[in-house]
Amino acid sequence: MSMQAWLKKANPNLDLDKGKSPAASTTTKVAGTKRPNPATNGESSSTSTALAPRAKKAKVYPASNPKDGPEHLALERAAMHPSWYYRLEDELKKPYMKELKTFLAGEEARGKIIYPPSNMVYTWATIPFDQIKVVILGQDPYHNPGQAHGLSFSVLPGIAPPPSLVNIYTELVADHDQPKSAVPQHGYLGGWAKQGVLLLNAVLTVNRNEPASHAKKGWEKLTDAVVKHLNAEGDHLVFILWGSHAQKKGAGIDKKRHLVLTSAHPSPLSAYRGFFGSKPFSKANAYLEKNGKTPIDWMRLPTLDEEKAEEEAKEEGEDEEEGEGEEGEDGKAVEGTAAVAADGDDDEAADEDQEDE
Repeated sequence: MSMQAWLKKANPNLDLDKGKSPAASTTTKVAGTKRPNPATNGESSSTSTALAPRAKKAKVYPASNPKDGPEHLALERAAMHPSWYYRLEDELKKPYMKELKTFLAGEEARGKIIYPPSNMVYTWATIPFDQIKVVILGQDPYHNPGQAHGLSFSVLPGIAPPPSLVNIYTELVADHDQPKSAVPQHGYLGGWAKQGVLLLNAVLTVNRNEPASHAKKGWEKLTDAVVKHLNAEGDHLVFILWGSHAQKKGAGIDKKRHLVLTSAHPSPLSAYRGFFGSKPFSKANAYLEKNGKTPIDWMRLPTLDEEKAEEEAKEEGEDEEEGEGEEGEDGKAVEGTAAVAADGDDDEAADEDQEDE
């Protein structure tokens, strides 16, 4: 499969000759997200809503320079929130990214099935940069069918939580002094991401049933750049680093500027070496509150259907407000409101290589 075919598979409406969609606009909706005007550099303080994959295909919004939009970055321009794309644009234009895309196209040409699907690779990057409060680093996407969707440790609805996530849930309820019956019955972590938890894997793709098959192909350089931007520009973030791989990746984080929480990985092979009892969730919230930020409601993990229903109800309410605000009591036009939304695995090497995420 050619690179063009691989990109076109993710973005059927993409005009690869021009590197952008003919329908692109300053308020393009991408997977449920109403994009801000690129002139604002993509920043937004609004709370994001649903992260679920949408039936509608993503449209491409303009790059910072519409005339300089490399073909191999069409997916990034389509999928990433502008606040991420503008920060990573220089990194994305480095030769290794083109080589990475050539590798991915070659794998598919060989009949390999790649997870997550290309239109979900950047689910993590749909949350605006300035909304990030907590960063949880993973290593490799889950490699079994239907699991990976671009958020580390999270699986799509209908898929049983993998062992590492089961252990994360066990620590979650213990940290909140909740009974075991309070453990979520699904593995979809969109509820965390919506509140500003960045669930980022070091490597963003993998072949089906071949763990670490895309390691050292270039993704690590890109995600290193993500961590560097968060470290340099983030405001009192919490970095949760489970296991040696995550801790190595986060070794350069400024501990005077951010809180860094480390422990063993939640993999069944290592969780009893210090993950259980580490209380990362309450420690993260204590730090956020100390620094004037709203804590994460870690127990709030709506299902995908609940998330969609909440988003639809919110949109209906805002539509009604906008309609009521179109004309004021004095007959003058009043500006309505607009909703801003944002769309949405892995274990360690050695003893943690036995299970992805």
